[in-house]
Amino acid sequence: MLKEVAVEDRVLAVFIDGLRPDGVDQMPFVRGLPEMRRLTTELGYSVTCHASMYTGLRPDRHKLWFVWVRDPAGSPFRGMRWLRAVAKVDSLPLRLAVQKVLKSAGRLKSGGFFGVPRIVHLPIRWWSQLSVAEDRLWWEDGYLPGSPTVFETLKAHGQTWAFAKPPLRPLADAPLRLGEAASKASVVYLFIGDVDAVSHASGQDSIAARDVLARVDAAISDAVAELEQIDGRRPTILLWSDHGHTPTRKVDPFQLARSVGIHLDAYLHVIDANFLRLWHDDPSVRNDLERRLGTLEGGRVLDEGLRREFRCPVDDRRWGDIIFYLDAPGVFSRTIWGFSRHMRSAHGYWPTLPDSDGVVVSNRRLRDGPTHIVDIAPTILSLVGIEPDTNLDGSSLLGVGDERPDQGIRSRAAR
Repeated sequence: MLKEVAVEDRVLAVFIDGLRPDGVDQMPFVRGLPEMRRLTTELGYSVTCHASMYTGLRPDRHKLWFVWVRDPAGSPFRGMRWLRAVAKVDSLPLRLAVQKVLKSAGRLKSGGFFGVPRIVHLPIRWWSQLSVAEDRLWWEDGYLPGSPTVFETLKAHGQTWAFAKPPLRPLADAPLRLGEAASKASVVYLFIGDVDAVSHASGQDSIAARDVLARVDAAISDAVAELEQIDGRRPTILLWSDHGHTPTRKVDPFQLARSVGIHLDAYLHVIDANFLRLWHDDPSVRNDLERRLGTLEGGRVLDEGLRREFRCPVDDRRWGDIIFYLDAPGVFSRTIWGFSRHMRSAHGYWPTLPDSDGVVVSNRRLRDGPTHIVDIAPTILSLVGIEPDTNLDGSSLLGVGDERPDQGIRSRAAR
């Protein structure tokens, strides 16, 4: 049972996609906040991280892992018999042209964060087997049936929240303005995706990334100043990222598979940044594919033991009959999403690698000890006076004591 207690401060919840702990060094305002911890992420990408941080549950419980999933009944390409004829003359330009026509006709819609992404490196004959895992955004009701998000819980307890995705202004421009909705919300939620984007393209140590980090820092400072002006006091600040970034080297997945006698286009497969997922209904074929992929150096097949270790979904064929993981710093040069020509940095590697860590920063005292991405949702709830459900995998990060903002003991455990 959730218990309501008194709310003392407005909460500014800031999510920065892809920020490494050392990236905070390039952010003077954020660096000045007194509490900082390294944060352990999930094995996977944004989809599973979003689900974990907004539900407080691990992937084996919220059941969301990748964007593309095997789901013939829900496929946006189901029932398009003419695709079978087109598939006989399959080519990359044809794939892109077909999807352009379908999008313009409104046939490829999804309410999720990624929508229905463009398919590049997968033959047309396999499209009707795939769907996308999300049909709505994580702050919408029913995002994960049976697993309420922090936004649904806030709403259920009469707490209001406001969403903002601030544009990154040149540092000389006028300050960010959150708007009227923020002045009426107990939780103001900033979503910042720019750090992840520039890190993929240039690396988080690049000059371009440092410029983005400086402008992100300015946007956060603007938001705090605006709320401070409204309330006459500084808001409670909780800032976090979902994972870090690591420099990469390119690996051609088709050549890699051919080196052990596998021609990928002969099988339903999805290639993400460093995951290769395959499906086949014949157990003997699956066993042979798994055996062959298991001989490759530079990666490994995710067996049941590894999936359980990292709390990934087990015995769920939607995500793949065989899942090959490519070790850091490898990244596939051709994926279902496209080419990785400009990918200088990536994520999705073992959560035990230091470069995989995210970060959490606050002006409220945080507890010591391990910090995981599932701790974010219960922490937000605690900050507005809602006692988190004890059935969650995560727990509140609030430390002992009742220090007001900026009065907590200075702790830089992320170093």
